[in-house]
Amino acid sequence: MGVDPSSPGAASAAVGAQREVRQLHLQALTGQATQREADERWKVDRSTVVPICRVAEQGASDALAASVPGRPGQSGE
Repeated sequence: MGVDPSSPGAASAAVGAQREVRQLHLQALTGQATQREADERWKVDRSTVVPICRVAEQGASDALAASVPGRPGQSGE
């Protein structure tokens, strides 16, 4: 993830890194991988995986807290 921003492939490398982080978030949230499995699979240090998992968990918690319980109402149609 240490790409020189002035290099020609920097933009595509940054997009690739963002995809990897999103995939790691998804795996952490859905229980597809433990933190140890994620750091081995993505070949990153555990100190990188732990904050990503914390952010993912906090985001999911915030989204649930903001949601309204129940089903949406039926329209009169």
